[in-house]
Amino acid sequence: MFPFRNEQQTKGFPAVTVLVIIICTAVFVCGRVLTHSKSSFPGLVPLDFMYAVFHPSTGLLSAGGMLVAAFFMHGGISHLVGNMWYLWLFGPAIESRIGSGPFALLYGFCGVVSMLIQTVHSPLSTVPIVGASGAIAGIMGCSLVLQPLARLSCYLPPVFIFRVPAFVFLLFWFLIQYINVRLLGTPGAPTLVAWWAHIGGYLTGAVAGGAVLFLRGGAGKGGAKKR
Repeated sequence: MFPFRNEQQTKGFPAVTVLVIIICTAVFVCGRVLTHSKSSFPGLVPLDFMYAVFHPSTGLLSAGGMLVAAFFMHGGISHLVGNMWYLWLFGPAIESRIGSGPFALLYGFCGVVSMLIQTVHSPLSTVPIVGASGAIAGIMGCSLVLQPLARLSCYLPPVFIFRVPAFVFLLFWFLIQYINVRLLGTPGAPTLVAWWAHIGGYLTGAVAGGAVLFLRGGAGKGGAKKR
């Protein structure tokens, strides 16, 4: 099931969403040019980060910078395009709902938390962690709480196109992450996909969405206006 359109009504230009897409794309392109290889910048290495935490004089500040920078990096063109597609699918509606400033804070906070959770899961791993998926998962988790009835147009191969409430797809997506965590998430074992970052970012975004509801009141209803 591949979602290709979010019909939730939006207001204004999604400046932060577009800016994040531009930054991620620029970092990816610059990484390829500067390294002259198929890989981009190295990303966050859990073992190095944990060493810096327990030996702050050896570079905790630079480790913190890499923690933030890592969720603007991507390991390949399909990784980048997939993440940016989901950001464009859910980002503008949430940015419209909570405002650009809070949206930027939400994105950054979910990204940091997701990276930390993945690092804690496999602290001795030397496999770099890169990608915006944890931060974007946070936007998706927030969407589940704030806009559960927004309509998503989805494609199911080979020829089926249908519309579902956002919560159906978002819960299905989370279930897939949970299944992979159960199958591949052995504590301390590195994986090629940061499943725990997805889980952590998603739950963080859902909690943030709950906080927005508590402070502002009222869940957003799914709209039918196309954007």
